[in-house]
Amino acid sequence: MIMVNVGHVIDSSANKSNFASKTEVRLSINNIIYNLKKENYAN
Repeated sequence: MIMVNVGHVIDSSANKSNFASKTEVRLSINNIIYNLKKENYAN
């Protein structure tokens, strides 16, 4: 029972960190696209 609970906690924390890293990647890509568009409009 304890082993199952520990495994579940580890799985959920791994999922959270995986989701966070995916979100960071998406935000940085959006930031790059935004900056490229801004550069194009400036020229």
